[in-house]
Amino acid sequence: ECEVLHQRLNEVNETVLKSESDMIALNNAWRETYLKLQQDKERELLEITTKWINHCKEQDQHHSKENEQVHHSVEILMSEKDELLTRLSKIAADRLQHGNVDIADLSDPDRPTKLQDVYTELYDNEWTDAFEELMEQRNVSDTCAIRMLLDILMCSFRMCREITWCRYERLKNVLASIVIAERNPFSSAMKVMSDVPVPGVVNQEKNTREQFGNNNEIEDQKVAKESEELLGPNLGASSKNKIENEKEMRFECSLDLDISLEKQIKDIWQRTTMALKEKGLKILANDIEILDDMY
Repeated sequence: ECEVLHQRLNEVNETVLKSESDMIALNNAWRETYLKLQQDKERELLEITTKWINHCKEQDQHHSKENEQVHHSVEILMSEKDELLTRLSKIAADRLQHGNVDIADLSDPDRPTKLQDVYTELYDNEWTDAFEELMEQRNVSDTCAIRMLLDILMCSFRMCREITWCRYERLKNVLASIVIAERNPFSSAMKVMSDVPVPGVVNQEKNTREQFGNNNEIEDQKVAKESEELLGPNLGASSKNKIENEKEMRFECSLDLDISLEKQIKDIWQRTTMALKEKGLKILANDIEILDDMY
């Protein structure tokens, strides 16, 4: 019996040892599997995190570009807004100044209020003394004295206007000739200038226009004749055609200058008349309006 028990005990011990070895093997296999799963999970989590970070960076760059574009668009719109506000203010100021003598460009020495001050100073400093001199020394009536002084003033005005017109005509021809010379350096446009005669009559501006026109035609005929003599009839005819083209260009330039200066002169004239009327100098303002109709 002891031997049997001893044998059974050995079998049990072997079974226990085998079970312990199996448990150790299973434990090692489980640990290896757990470590592998943990590594795979960490690797997958790292990949997901990396992808998310890259996606966030791309979104951030995209939003940054959009912000830059929006900021640039805002700057452009702000500059356009400022430019439009400046233009609107300028247009509003021009509309306020047009026909309103109380709102004028203070840098303009010929603004209506300044001209009114000049006439007022003339009346205070010169007109009264001259009126008293005529009344006391010349023994003329007050109506006759006023008419004489007014005639002197009107004659001075006409003379100044005639001189201004002659200078204007000369300037207009110079500018027209410069434009033609730039288009054709070998043209004879610079030869059309002639000496401006000194005005001496009331209707000198009409005579001045006719004289400038006649001088231009005479000069053109002279140049055409010289061209035919030097270059022959064919080339001379070509030169004559050039002169005709130059005359057309000269007329266009003169017409543009006439329109521009006429608008400025009429505007200053109207504002001056309104200023004189508002300051009480209605008689002088009416006389200026009569001269304006004559002009």
